[in-house]
Amino acid sequence: TRLGSRPLGEALFNNPRIQRKALVFRKLTPRHPLFRRIDRYQTQATRVLWARRSLFCLNGRPLLVTEVFLPAIDNL
Repeated sequence: TRLGSRPLGEALFNNPRIQRKALVFRKLTPRHPLFRRIDRYQTQATRVLWARRSLFCLNGRPLLVTEVFLPAIDNL
Protein backbone atom coordinates (compact mmCIF):
# COMPACT_ATOMS: atom_id res chain seq x y z
CA THR A 1 0.00 0.00 0.00
CA ARG A 2 1.22 3.46 -0.82
CA LEU A 3 0.44 6.29 1.53
CA GLY A 4 1.71 9.13 -0.60
CA SER A 5 1.36 12.29 1.49
CA ARG A 6 -1.43 10.81 3.62
CA PRO A 7 -0.58 10.50 7.34
CA LEU A 8 0.01 6.97 8.63
CA GLY A 9 -2.52 7.49 11.45
CA GLU A 10 -5.22 8.39 8.95
CA ALA A 11 -4.58 5.20 7.00
CA LEU A 12 -4.57 3.03 10.13
CA PHE A 13 -7.56 4.46 11.97
CA ASN A 14 -9.90 5.05 9.04
CA ASN A 15 -9.83 1.45 7.82
CA PRO A 16 -12.29 -0.75 9.75
CA ARG A 17 -10.51 -3.91 8.55
CA ILE A 18 -7.33 -2.99 10.42
CA GLN A 19 -7.09 -4.47 13.90
CA ARG A 20 -4.97 -2.88 16.60
CA LYS A 21 -3.49 -5.19 19.20
CA ALA A 22 -2.52 -4.16 22.74
CA LEU A 23 -0.22 -1.19 23.29
CA VAL A 24 3.13 -1.81 24.97
CA PHE A 25 4.83 1.05 26.83
CA ARG A 26 8.51 1.26 27.75
CA LYS A 27 10.87 3.67 29.43
CA LEU A 28 14.00 4.13 27.33
CA THR A 29 17.26 4.94 29.09
CA PRO A 30 20.57 6.06 27.52
CA ARG A 31 21.63 2.40 27.26
CA HIS A 32 18.76 1.54 24.89
CA PRO A 33 19.73 1.59 21.17
CA LEU A 34 16.62 3.54 20.17
CA PHE A 35 17.38 6.19 22.80
CA ARG A 36 20.91 6.59 21.41
CA ARG A 37 19.65 6.99 17.84
CA ILE A 38 17.17 9.69 18.84
CA ASP A 39 19.45 11.47 21.31
CA ARG A 40 21.78 12.56 18.50
CA TYR A 41 19.06 14.86 17.17
CA GLN A 42 17.75 16.32 20.41
CA THR A 43 18.52 19.85 21.50
CA GLN A 44 17.27 19.27 25.05
CA ALA A 45 19.23 16.87 27.28
CA THR A 46 17.20 14.12 28.93
CA ARG A 47 17.84 10.92 30.86
CA VAL A 48 14.62 9.11 29.94
CA LEU A 49 12.39 8.84 26.90
CA TRP A 50 9.03 7.09 26.81
CA ALA A 51 7.94 4.92 23.91
CA ARG A 52 4.96 2.85 22.91
CA ARG A 53 4.62 0.08 20.39
CA SER A 54 1.47 -1.00 18.56
CA LEU A 55 0.88 -4.02 16.37
CA PHE A 56 -1.64 -3.51 13.59
CA CYS A 57 -2.92 -6.33 11.39
CA LEU A 58 -4.64 -6.24 8.01
CA ASN A 59 -5.56 -9.51 6.34
CA GLY A 60 -3.14 -11.35 8.62
CA ARG A 61 -0.23 -9.10 7.69
CA PRO A 62 1.44 -7.29 10.61
CA LEU A 63 2.67 -3.72 10.84
CA LEU A 64 4.65 -2.84 13.96
CA VAL A 65 4.67 0.89 14.82
CA THR A 66 6.96 2.35 17.48
CA GLU A 67 6.47 5.91 18.70
CA VAL A 68 8.95 7.74 20.92
CA PHE A 69 7.77 10.76 22.90
CA LEU A 70 10.35 13.52 23.05
CA PRO A 71 10.74 15.70 26.17
CA ALA A 72 8.92 18.62 24.53
CA ILE A 73 5.67 16.65 24.79
CA ASP A 74 5.49 17.90 28.39
CA ASN A 75 4.94 21.40 26.99
CA LEU A 76 1.72 20.50 25.16
